[in-house]
Amino acid sequence: MTAGSLAWLTVVLPLHDAAAYVDDVLVRVGRLADAGAEVLVVDDGSRDTTGASVGAAAAAHPGVVAVLLEENVGVARARNVALGRATREYVWLVDGDDVWAPDVVDLLTRVRGEDGADVIAFGADRCGTDGRLRRADTFAAPGLYSREEALSLLASGGLHGFLWSKLVRRAVLPPDPFPATRSQSDFVGVVAILDRSSSVRVVGETLYRHVERDGSITRSRAADASNLLRAHDALLAVADLTEAERRAFSLWFYLAPSVATALRTEADDAEVARLVGDLRAATTWRDVALAAPAHPRAAAVTGAVRLLGPAFPPIYRRLRQGRAALRRGVTSRGPHR
Repeated sequence: MTAGSLAWLTVVLPLHDAAAYVDDVLVRVGRLADAGAEVLVVDDGSRDTTGASVGAAAAAHPGVVAVLLEENVGVARARNVALGRATREYVWLVDGDDVWAPDVVDLLTRVRGEDGADVIAFGADRCGTDGRLRRADTFAAPGLYSREEALSLLASGGLHGFLWSKLVRRAVLPPDPFPATRSQSDFVGVVAILDRSSSVRVVGETLYRHVERDGSITRSRAADASNLLRAHDALLAVADLTEAERRAFSLWFYLAPSVATALRTEADDAEVARLVGDLRAATTWRDVALAAPAHPRAAAVTGAVRLLGPAFPPIYRRLRQGRAALRRGVTSRGPHR
C-alpha cells in the first residue's frame, strides 16, 4: 500500500463495549490510517477496556483519532459527533465487528474514480448467524445515476440504506444526519444524503462483509414498526415516484416487514392485529404479483396475510416454532455420518 493514497478519506468507526473484537478492528483501521486515511474511532461510553484500546491505537497510528465520550449516547449520535470532526473529502462509516477486503486500500482508491460523484456505492455481503453468505448491497447495475434515479433505486431495492457500502462526499452531509432511533437510523441518513447529492456512482466491486450476530439491532425487539414507518415516510417525502413505485416500496419496505417484525419480536396481539389490518387494506393481489420478482419474501408475507387474514399470525408463529424445533433437533444430532 502507498502511504498517503487514502489522504482523501475519513473513516468513522463507533464502538461500545467492544473488548471482544476491538483489537482486530483497530489493526484493520490502523492499516487504513497508515495508508493516509483519517480514522475517527469513537468510544461511546464503554464500560470495558475499549477506551484504553482506542487510546493505544491513536498513540500507535498518527492517523487514528480517539474520540472518547463519557456517556453512552448510541451509535447514531456517536456517528454524528465523529462527522462533525471529519476533515477529508469523502467519508466511509464502518462497523466494528464487520470485515472488509484485504486489498481494500487499492479497491477504495480504484472505486473513488475521477467523475466526482457525491456518493459511491459498492458491493457488500452479509454473513448470517447461520454462516450463509448473501448479497446485502448494492444490486443496481454499475453506472452514474442522478439524484432522482438514486432515490428511485433506494425505493426499489437497487440500493439499500446501509452506510458501510457507500463513500459519501463530506460536503453533501447534512448536520447530524442520523436520528437517535434504535433502528433504521442509517436508512433515514442515507435518504438525506441522496437528497442532497447531484450524482451517485454504482461500482461492481465488493469491498465489505457485514457479520450478523445474535442480539444485533436487525434481530432484536428494537427493530420495531414505528422506526420502519419513519424511514418509509422519509423517502416518500423527497423521492419523485410513480404511484406504482410508491405502492411497491410501501409493500416491501414497510407493510410486510412490519408484520413479520412484530411477530418475530413478540409484539402484543393488538399491535399485530393492527399491522395485519393495515397490510390487507393497503395492498391488492396486483401489488403482490408486481412485488414478487424483486421482493419474493415480502410478496409471500403479503399474499399469506391477504389470504388468511387474522389467521395468519398464529399460523406464522407455529411455523416459526416448528422450524426452530427442527433446527434444535439437527444441531443436537450433529452432522450426519
